[in-house]
Amino acid sequence: MEKYTNLAKELLLLVGGEKNVIGVTHCLTRLRFTLKDDNQAQTEMLKTHPEVTAIVRGGGQYQIVIGNHVADVYDALLSISSLGDLRASAPSTRLTDRFITMVSAVFQPALGVLAATGMLKGVVAIMAFCGLTAENSGIYLLLQAIGDGFFQFLPIVIAISATKYFNLHLFTGIALAATLLYPGLNADNRLPEVLGFPIYLPSGGYYQTVLPIIMSVALAAQVEKFFKKIVPDVVKYFMVPFLTLIVVAPLTILGIGPAMIGLSNVIGDFFHLIYQFSPVLMGAVLGGLWQLLVMFGLHWGLIPLMTIQLQSSGFSTILAIINFVSFSQFGSVLALAFKLKNPRQKNLILPSVVSAFFGVTEPAIYGLSLPLRTPFILSSIGGAVQGAFVGWTAIHAYNMGGLGIFALTTFVDPNGQDVNNFLQSIIAMLLATLAGFILTLLVRIPDQTEKEMISDTLNKDTKQIPIGHHTIFSPLGGTVLPLETMPDPVFASGAMGEGVAVRPTSDQLVSPVQGIVTTTFPTKHALTIRSEDGVELLIHLGIDTVHLDGQGFTVLVENGQEVRLGQPLLQFDREHLEAQGYDLTSAIIVTNSPDYMDVLPATVDNIKLGQPLLTVIEK
Repeated sequence: MEKYTNLAKELLLLVGGEKNVIGVTHCLTRLRFTLKDDNQAQTEMLKTHPEVTAIVRGGGQYQIVIGNHVADVYDALLSISSLGDLRASAPSTRLTDRFITMVSAVFQPALGVLAATGMLKGVVAIMAFCGLTAENSGIYLLLQAIGDGFFQFLPIVIAISATKYFNLHLFTGIALAATLLYPGLNADNRLPEVLGFPIYLPSGGYYQTVLPIIMSVALAAQVEKFFKKIVPDVVKYFMVPFLTLIVVAPLTILGIGPAMIGLSNVIGDFFHLIYQFSPVLMGAVLGGLWQLLVMFGLHWGLIPLMTIQLQSSGFSTILAIINFVSFSQFGSVLALAFKLKNPRQKNLILPSVVSAFFGVTEPAIYGLSLPLRTPFILSSIGGAVQGAFVGWTAIHAYNMGGLGIFALTTFVDPNGQDVNNFLQSIIAMLLATLAGFILTLLVRIPDQTEKEMISDTLNKDTKQIPIGHHTIFSPLGGTVLPLETMPDPVFASGAMGEGVAVRPTSDQLVSPVQGIVTTTFPTKHALTIRSEDGVELLIHLGIDTVHLDGQGFTVLVENGQEVRLGQPLLQFDREHLEAQGYDLTSAIIVTNSPDYMDVLPATVDNIKLGQPLLTVIEK
């Protein structure tokens, strides 16, 4: 490992030092640097370095080809510098903060599809209520496959995101998820032992589960990192994933999975004891913790209790308690519609509300309430309130039926005698909704709301921005877009820093701050500037415009030139460039984002030259 550390130090020095690096990634054979100034890199010396095969410049990157051990050099590079901070700020030391950050990061990429398939499950539920089934309707079967398929194989979806978060090879994570979902391991038959160790499975297998695959990927990332250090480069390509899978997959099936089953059984016994002591207390505790139990996959221990109750008594009180917890989440998200100002979060409200109404709360939990933390806690309190009511009134469900609004059908007495049970179930549903709604509406949502208020203030009165916040004014006039919507994955991923995208309607780029031009790119399509407050900005005009080699662009300033706010920096022929098929959506990025607490975009759809675009918040 020492040789990689020494090589990393040499390469970092030769590209101009850490201060010259905006971002760094790697592929199979190359270190891919994004430099503030390519001219500061000692290219000729790099070309003659014994460990460097070639130097490639393209796509705004300075690429150093070093061979199969590139991942080791990359890890060493991050260990000797603060370049890792370009991708993410230091994690919180609080376990709950780290857990919520991890869950949000893992689910964030899939939220749109999660919401869409959740809505489809709601449509399918309506069709089933109207008498359509897979046996008599091809449309029902097709929509059921689309909606359920995504949730059925959720471990694979989670594995894809989790590998990025824990820095594991993508297909190694997918292989682990596929192992959990292998039909032979999820069939209702007696499974053989493995070297004397029995294979235990949850009653429904590992379909739709979350925590087992996350724990498996987290473990695999550490195991893979260990084998990368000791496996020779010549066989590393296939031996590292082979050894990682041969170690982690059995541990997942024989250790992680059974641990989850054992813990869920203990939880089932615990709630059974509470129920014997006090149904009201049991309702409050189970209703309050139900969402958390489902998130961790620990709810399976309650399934046998529900089944026993249904078989022995013809109804289940435990099932009644959990049926309407989703409505506390439904009410909480409804309240957020009146409180949130962030456009990206508001866009999630409608699909989350629709999904939660039909009993699918994943989009609401992972997209809104859990990242915001307080709404999740409040919705859990709402679940506890309705659970206590169900325990007090002894409401019971007669069968395991639909979710969400269609769960009401499970409270109808098959003999048609106990009408009061159905009426009380409606009260429980309304109570859960109102509790989640009122609590979320009345309680202040910390941190995130404050940042949104600061961002919203930008468009009203910039003089009200308090000390510790820096305003970046728009260098372009046009349509404001989230940075993650850009077609360029380097910008969209946030690897180069936080910021915003603008689709220009003007032909001129002006200075967004008062400061110094630090770099003008030879291809004239981008430049960097440092404000007098120390905010470092990259302004990149268009997608793939580097290939124009400066045609259509006129730079009006020089490197090192002091500029005033609003001073013209660059002229470009917008109509001519768009006629050639170039997408001129431009990135305005704070490249030293990790030095600040947050970078907030203005909450407007369209912006004019010189209007507030970003707020950079000091730590």
